[in-house]
Amino acid sequence: MLFGFGTVLAQSTSYTAFEWDIVGVGLAIPIGENNLGEGIAIGGEVRFNAADNFSIGLGSEFSFFDVENFENLDDNRDATIGFSYTGFLSGDYYLSTTSSRRAFAGLAVGHSDIGDIEITGDGENATEIKGESGMSLAPRIGYELGHARFLLNYNIGLKEELSDYISLKVSWTLWGGYRGL
Repeated sequence: MLFGFGTVLAQSTSYTAFEWDIVGVGLAIPIGENNLGEGIAIGGEVRFNAADNFSIGLGSEFSFFDVENFENLDDNRDATIGFSYTGFLSGDYYLSTTSSRRAFAGLAVGHSDIGDIEITGDGENATEIKGESGMSLAPRIGYELGHARFLLNYNIGLKEELSDYISLKVSWTLWGGYRGL
């Protein structure tokens, strides 16, 4: 039992304790949704390096779909874009513990909200139309390259009404890094 507590309370010795992906920007691609187009994904995450090969994190991601509809605003027509917001808890397992360049695989569990944003043709008014909400899972893989983090998520809504999508993001990481101990 003491060994178990020691392992849980252990902290990484070769990497700094906390890392913060200030902003990750990338592409959001809906899966199996004929009525949604590609869009952008924006997110951030704070992670604690519990061990040299394991981190836990807390983060969020906003994804906007059908962003090509913004072209309608140029013609003074209304535009509707879809959105998804997810707040999550994550865990990542790193395949290397001796470098600032390392691949990882992980899982995020969170709560997602989806809906639409309607924007009037003059661009003056925007109205949010709330959709479904529920739990989601996101298996993920990625690669850390110094203070840059490349991440591929497959967001799976655990409720049928929630949209599944893939997000591919690049983040700039503050703090973090290999100390070489």
